[in-house]
Amino acid sequence: MKKQWMIIATLCTIVISSQSIRARELAFGNGTHALGAGMNVAWGEGIGAGVCWDMGAINDMFSFGAEFSVALKKSSFGGFFLPGYNIHYFRMFPLGRFAFHPFGLPVLQDKIGELGKKLDPYVVLRAGVEINRWRYSYDNAEYEAFYEEAGGNNSDGSVGFALGYAVGARWLFTPNFGVWAELGDRMVLGVTLLK
Repeated sequence: MKKQWMIIATLCTIVISSQSIRARELAFGNGTHALGAGMNVAWGEGIGAGVCWDMGAINDMFSFGAEFSVALKKSSFGGFFLPGYNIHYFRMFPLGRFAFHPFGLPVLQDKIGELGKKLDPYVVLRAGVEINRWRYSYDNAEYEAFYEEAGGNNSDGSVGFALGYAVGARWLFTPNFGVWAELGDRMVLGVTLLK
C-alpha cells in the first residue's frame, strides 16, 4: 500500500513540475500574473486610461482577471439660431475578464519556439458595469440662467451592463516587463508587468 501511495505522489510531483516548467517556457501561462496600465480610446465614448490584471488559470490557455477604466468626452451642439451647449461625459467601467491564449495550445507549443517567450496573443471577453455621468454647459450665460430658473438639472447619470471583446497581445522585452495592446470595442496601448 505504501508503494502505491509513493508512486502516486511521485507521478503527481512530476505532473506539477512539468506544468510549471512548461508555463515558464511561455510568456504567459498557469499562475502568471500580469498587471497592465495604459491609455484607451473607447469608440464613441471618449479617451481615457485604465488598469488591467490577468492571471493564468487553466492549462496555459485561459486566464481570468479584472479591469477598471475611465473615459472622458465632450460633445458640442447648437449654432446658427440655436443656443450652443456642450455635454461633458465621464464614464467608468469596472469589468471582469476571461481570455483565451492560443500559444498555450499543446499543438502550438512545439511550433512557436522562442516567439512564445516574447509574445502572448489572446482573445478576451469582458463584462461588468458601465457608470455614466454627464453635465451640460451653455455657451451663453443667459441661456444657462434661464435653464436653471426653469428647474433644469444640468447634470445626470446612469448605470448599465457593459459587455466587451478584444484581440490583444503582450510583447515582453524582459521576462517581467513589456508592452500591451488590445483592439476591439476599445483600443488600448500600455505597459505590462508580469510575475
